[in-house]
Amino acid sequence: MASVDKKLVDKHFEFEISPMELWLTIRPEAGLGPAEFDSLSVIKRIRDLGVVHGILEDVVDEMVRKKLYNLKTLVAEGRPVLNGSDARIEILFEQVEEIHPTEMEDGKVDYKNLQTIQMIAPGDILAKRYPATPGEAGKDIFGKDLPAVAGKEMKFHAGPNTSISPDELELSATKRGHAFRERDMICVEETYRLTGNVDFNSGNIAYGGDVFIEGNVTDGFRVEAGGKIFISGNVEGAEIISHEGDIIIEGGVFGGDRSFIKAKTDITVTMAQSAHFECEGILLFMKSLLNCTVRAGKIEAKSPTAIACGGSIIAFESMILSIVGSVGTKTELAILDAKAEACQRQLEESEKNRVKVLQGKEAVEKQLKPKLAWLKRYPESISEKSKQEMQRLSETLEKATKLLGHLDAEEVRLKEELAASWEPKGFLIVTGKVVWGVHLNMYGHFRELSESDSKHKITWSHDEGFSLISA
Repeated sequence: MASVDKKLVDKHFEFEISPMELWLTIRPEAGLGPAEFDSLSVIKRIRDLGVVHGILEDVVDEMVRKKLYNLKTLVAEGRPVLNGSDARIEILFEQVEEIHPTEMEDGKVDYKNLQTIQMIAPGDILAKRYPATPGEAGKDIFGKDLPAVAGKEMKFHAGPNTSISPDELELSATKRGHAFRERDMICVEETYRLTGNVDFNSGNIAYGGDVFIEGNVTDGFRVEAGGKIFISGNVEGAEIISHEGDIIIEGGVFGGDRSFIKAKTDITVTMAQSAHFECEGILLFMKSLLNCTVRAGKIEAKSPTAIACGGSIIAFESMILSIVGSVGTKTELAILDAKAEACQRQLEESEKNRVKVLQGKEAVEKQLKPKLAWLKRYPESISEKSKQEMQRLSETLEKATKLLGHLDAEEVRLKEELAASWEPKGFLIVTGKVVWGVHLNMYGHFRELSESDSKHKITWSHDEGFSLISA
């Protein structure tokens, strides 16, 4: 109800007047004549007050017809102003400016898996703009126009790798990457960049493209990328995984066997201690590999003073080291055939599966044997439920037998592949010095290296066994 600007009382009527509302109370105490008390007369009295807009004639007619006396009633109202709404922009991509821990099903809070960086494809709509509206003018009961205030306009600001539609209502990505806001711009960048450490502030990083981290990756955290990973600092007891690219770590890798680094292609690291590395390409190290576990296509030391000692270092093509071994520390080097290694792993997995299937088969036979004996002696006493259970056990036993047959055939195939002739092409070169305690395995043939093996290219062949050629 609007505030009352003026109250007017005459013989039969009491009016409360404001620019937007007129309220009427009919007072019958003084007596009303038939001519005075009809709807047309009341409406005329309202118009005499200067009211020209919004008269509620049906309401007036009802007041008169139903003799609604001494009841204040709204009989005229203006049209209110509807101011325009401001333009707004709806963001359609996930924003990581604010990240929060996740509560797990058991009620515990996960402070590490805070975010997965959303991967944007070209053409993805990142934001929609809803233009400002002009609003609708109003009018008071005296016919005065009341202008509306138009909403404030807002425009898109396209950042790198984005474009605005011709009607300026949508903003889309033009490149693959991740979307983010920088001041008032919406941008897309192919590489996800983190300035700072991967820790409880950032959470684990998971992104489908390249990742650039200007800092350390701290203990217990994980960086996973579809593309390349670059880390300017250290990796301390963390997991770094690149599914399709390489990994470059400018600092060191430490963490008491908890650091695991895996790349589809190459890995480059300055130094590492008690870490695990896997890559299909080349593992390059600048200073040292101390007590590490390495499996790579090739392994190369990039400095004449770089040292590899302790742990297990396996290459499937070649190994070029500068200094290897250390007094009091056993260092295991291996040049293996990748296909033969894969066959061997499959054989080991097949054997594990065989043990599980046999254990399950024996358990089923143990349950089924007494039931079958009882059925043979007392066939009429077996219930329908017992028959169904025996049928189920028999079918399980048949499946286990078939699976064992498949495993037998697979093992025969794998053993044939292992026995097939192949040409060993791998080699080891120690360009600096073999110190002490270095054991070499080349395709299952073993040799303890000595200082005299330094500066030689070591190979193995079916015909000649180990061969040394001056490097």
